[in-house]
Amino acid sequence: MPVIALRSPGLLTQAGLFVVFAISIASAEPYVPQDDHMVLASVPVDAALVRLRAGQRRVDDGATDPSAAIALAHEWLELGRRRADPRFDGYAEAALAAWREEPNPPLELGLVRARLFERRHDFNSARAELDRLIERRPGFGPALLARAALWRIRGDAPVALGDCRAAANDVGLYLATACVAETMGLGAAAERARLMFERLVDQEQVVAATQAHAVRLAAAELAIRNGELNLAQRHLDAARRIEPVDPYRAALQADVWIAAGQHAKVLEAVSADAPLVLALRRAISVKAMGGNELELNRRLRGWFESEQARGEPIHSAERALWRLDVEPDAARALAAARLNWSEQKRPHDLWLLARAALAAGDADAVQAVREWISDTGLIDVRIAALLAKAP
Repeated sequence: MPVIALRSPGLLTQAGLFVVFAISIASAEPYVPQDDHMVLASVPVDAALVRLRAGQRRVDDGATDPSAAIALAHEWLELGRRRADPRFDGYAEAALAAWREEPNPPLELGLVRARLFERRHDFNSARAELDRLIERRPGFGPALLARAALWRIRGDAPVALGDCRAAANDVGLYLATACVAETMGLGAAAERARLMFERLVDQEQVVAATQAHAVRLAAAELAIRNGELNLAQRHLDAARRIEPVDPYRAALQADVWIAAGQHAKVLEAVSADAPLVLALRRAISVKAMGGNELELNRRLRGWFESEQARGEPIHSAERALWRLDVEPDAARALAAARLNWSEQKRPHDLWLLARAALAAGDADAVQAVREWISDTGLIDVRIAALLAKAP
């Protein structure tokens, strides 16, 4: 299995600079170059950061056309997504700073602002931004699809379906169908959703790679919930061929391996210095194999503690997993899972709540999971197996 390129971005991003090392090979005495300009070693320049920072300088110098700022913000967000590094969100915000207070920004700028809100888990502000865009341009497909995704996060599939269908005239049948399939997969129509994904996969050669990649990931998530790990693996393999570097896909892949007990594959694919969501999967697999990576655990613990101290709930799902599988503490796991559930109501979040409820022996939390399944018709073999063990 090839190693997934998921290293956290290092500090080797000082644009245009060479780093000089005093190296002594033959003796213990340090080598001192005779010429201050002699280059002894060089660190590769991060070309993406050099280019984006140059674009940022142009925007900062007073460019009045928002299209350049919008394009730059998109690129910062994409870089942050590919590197699983939320720090790049700040650069995206800076690119849009001149239009921060604009009440009626270009529609595309409003989409970026909504995405930034969503990435901070400020779902209400994200939805308000999208509501304004749709009010200004009824039927605006990208905003309708984005709002449908927010409804899915909040667990309101019927409303999400309405937005999916309303977007069809603007974004086309492929994207609208993908939206419908992903939404239907959250309820009793999971089999119909699976068939819809099959038809979408058959069309992936004639659609944009980003669209085909997103469909494969959604289909993989549905297969995981259905207990079809081999099918999920095929979708993940296809997604990797389309886009080799994607931390979200890599986390799904690690989850499939963990579910199948293939922890060695996780250790092979995910480094100890990977981004948080991936490093956590590595820590889970290390623990499952009877090992203990102290530095990795220290780094993860520091992440969670600093986030809690700031009162940020963004990684409460990961904190629940940490307290379930790495440093077990049922009460803290349940508290984190409940906090996460108050923000996000995806199947994965319900699975976490069910796991934590059983670990803590909390009958009320178990009942809340049962009621959600009953109300929505969600099909998830992982949750069903957990509930079968509950008193």
